[in-house]
Amino acid sequence: ERLKHVWERVKNQIAKQDTRIREELHEIDGKKSDVWRWIKSTVSSPIKSKSPSKDAIEENDNHPASDVGLTECLKLRNCFRSDNYADDNEIDDVIDGIQNRCANIKRIEHIGIHS
Repeated sequence: ERLKHVWERVKNQIAKQDTRIREELHEIDGKKSDVWRWIKSTVSSPIKSKSPSKDAIEENDNHPASDVGLTECLKLRNCFRSDNYADDNEIDDVIDGIQNRCANIKRIEHIGIHS
């Protein structure tokens, strides 16, 4: 409960800043949990034609968007107010909270918090 205000700020920041993900409510092990899902891109990327007689750029609709995240790295920024440095206890609480929420993940390589 100590980190609830920090978690709410993180969720609000993600909702405002990143249009590639959406928040969903899922039931996991009988408990309702917030889950973020990558939104498939509907924009197709232009590619140049391989034909020497065609120099025009063609739309490429042959590559569907992946269901997997775009990265193996999750960066949470602006979790702390810029006018107030977080103390070591608050940083430790955030790290513990992340580790608890990500307990089912095979391996967390690094958690670094810069305040």
